Amino acid sequence: MNDAGLDAQLSYSAGTFVCNDTFYRVMDFLKTNSLHIPCGFIHVPNPKGMPQGADMDMDNLARGLRIAIETVIESSM
Repeated sequence: MNDAGLDAQLSYSAGTFVCNDTFYRVMDFLKTNSLHIPCGFIHVPNPKGMPQGADMDMDNLARGLRIAIETVIESSM
């Protein structure tokens, strides 16, 4: 995403409360049901809450998600 000019960063935390809870519930479900499905969490910020001048409008958010998904697919092949 950074190479495409988007302001993104890697985090080793699923965030706080709802994000964290959602991620760990999905991970627990996959493990409990012996489902070997790759899983990750992408936090998408609310563009209305971004600082003035930030480039994270809906088009850039969608572009960032597309890049992330394509990267995961390419790296798993």
